[in-house]
Amino acid sequence: MKIKIILLSVFLLFSFSNFASIRDTLLTNLESQLTVRETSYNRGVMVDIYNKSVGVALGSPWCGSFVGYNLTKIGVKNPNSGRAADYAKSKDIIWRSNKKTDIKLLTGDVVTFYYSSLGRVGHTGFYIKKDKEGYFITIEGNTNGLGSREGGGVYKKKRDPDKIYAISRYINDSIKITKESN
Repeated sequence: MKIKIILLSVFLLFSFSNFASIRDTLLTNLESQLTVRETSYNRGVMVDIYNKSVGVALGSPWCGSFVGYNLTKIGVKNPNSGRAADYAKSKDIIWRSNKKTDIKLLTGDVVTFYYSSLGRVGHTGFYIKKDKEGYFITIEGNTNGLGSREGGGVYKKKRDPDKIYAISRYINDSIKITKESN
């Protein structure tokens, strides 16, 4: 009986060590894309892949496509849309800048930005973490070093939480993926 318990314990330990957090996998994928740049306006090898993955025309703004592509790639149900506003639906929002909550934000939650000039949400990306100064670190597609919503690549940004419209959650933390499948 002791041998069966020991073997079962070893098996379980080995099995769980072969699984990665879905959020860790997403972060690894996002960081590997920090070199993605447009080769012409809203075009490029990866930019076209992002847009094709959500069914929007090549050359379209692609921040939403970047989010949809990356969530779908790890098997997470999401709006799978090229439109940033689709990632700020009331049913998905867990945090708003004008309504602070005690919900802990997690790597891979989706940030959205509202533009009064557009009268709507006009940009999206991924929340990574809060830094020691209270700023949110994000990874976003179709931005630039200045944080534009019409940029030229994938960038890691430091954002003022008061400038973020809302944060939505799509990742169910009970999902695990094998390291080999990412």
